[in-house]
Amino acid sequence: MESSTRHENSLVIQMLQQVGFLRLSSVELLVGLKKSAIYKRCAEGTFPKPIKLSPRLNVWKAADVLAWIEKQSQLSR
Repeated sequence: MESSTRHENSLVIQMLQQVGFLRLSSVELLVGLKKSAIYKRCAEGTFPKPIKLSPRLNVWKAADVLAWIEKQSQLSR
């Protein structure tokens, strides 16, 4: 069963890397943090900074968010 879960996770990661950009709602779901915590960590330099696509739209590079998740996973081991 664990092998199946790892395979599913790797497929999700591959799909996210192809997406390119993630909106805030997707970032919240992926990292388990709310908007205020994400922006606080961005300001502290402990989370990837968003890219402003328009005056009202910030996005994150999917690869940057996935790398942050991986780093957090490594730190917790």
